Amino acid sequence: MIMKINVYIISIFFGMFVTGVLPLSADEFFIDYLEGNLEIKEGSKWIELNEDDSIDISAVLRLEKESMAELSGGNINITLIKPGTYVLEQIVKETQKAASYGIDDILSLKLAAIADDSSDDSGSASMGVRAANMDEELDFIGDEIIQNIFKVAKKRIEEGKFKDAISLLDEAYELGDLTIESILLYYIGYCYSNLGSEVQAISYLQDVDADSDVPFYSDYVILYGSLLMKSFAYSDALALFSDYIKNMEQSDSQEMQQVYYLASLCYIYTDDVDRAAVYLSKAEKINPESATGKKAQVLLVDLK
Repeated sequence: MIMKINVYIISIFFGMFVTGVLPLSADEFFIDYLEGNLEIKEGSKWIELNEDDSIDISAVLRLEKESMAELSGGNINITLIKPGTYVLEQIVKETQKAASYGIDDILSLKLAAIADDSSDDSGSASMGVRAANMDEELDFIGDEIIQNIFKVAKKRIEEGKFKDAISLLDEAYELGDLTIESILLYYIGYCYSNLGSEVQAISYLQDVDADSDVPFYSDYVILYGSLLMKSFAYSDALALFSDYIKNMEQSDSQEMQQVYYLASLCYIYTDDVDRAAVYLSKAEKINPESATGKKAQVLLVDLK
C-alpha cells in the first residue's frame, strides 16, 4: 500500500518551538546509502536503484524486505527502513511535518545530554549524577579490560570524536560476551546517529536488548524511538514507547514527558487522535513550562 499523508493537518506551524527553519526540499534527491534493494516505478515496471543515483521528487519507490536506504535533497534527509511503497513527495511532507512537531529538537537534546553524561568535569553541579551513571554502566559491563576501553570510548564521545569511539566500542564488542553486547551496541548506534548516519544507527539500535533495569534505558528508548519515527516506522516506535510507559508509569521525569509526547505523535500519524490527546495531556501535566510541555499545549489546542 502506498504511504499516505495523515489527514490531520496541523494549522499552527509551531514556529516558536522549532529550532531554526523547517527543512527545505528539492526537486531532485540522491541515494546516499543503500543496503538491500530499492526500486523506482517507471511506467508499469520497477527499476532497481543504486547508491548515488538521482531521483525526481515525483518518484514512487519500493523498498524490499531487509533493506535500508538514506536519501537527501535540499536540507532534507530521509531514512527508509520499513518494506513498502513510498511516494517521495508525500514522505518529504511527512519529514517537514515532523520538524514542525519538534522531533528533531527532542532528539538533539537527548544526543547532547548523552554526550554530557560522559563528561567528568570536576566541580560541576551535575558531577554527582554523571559519576553515578558511569558507575552504573561500568558495573553493568563488569570486565575490567572492557571497562577501561569503555572509559576511553566515552571520553572520545565527550570530545566529539565519534569515529574513534566506534572503533573502541567495536574492539570492546569483540572482547565481550552476550551479557554486555547491548550497552556497546547502544553506544555504537548513538555515535552513528551523531555522525548523521541514521540508517546505520538504527541497524545497531535494533539489536539492543534493553529493559528498565539497564542504566541507559531511558536514553535508548528516546533515541531509538525518535529515529524509528523519522523513518516512518510509527507502529514500531509506539510499541517501544508503550513498553517504556508501562515500566516507568510512576515517573514524572523529563524523559517520561518526552516519551508521552513522542507517543502522542505516533497516534496522530496512525489516525488515533483521541489517544493522542490523552498522551499530550499527560505530557503537559508533568511540566507545562518545559519546551515539551509547551509543544503539547499547542498541539492539544489544535487537535480540539
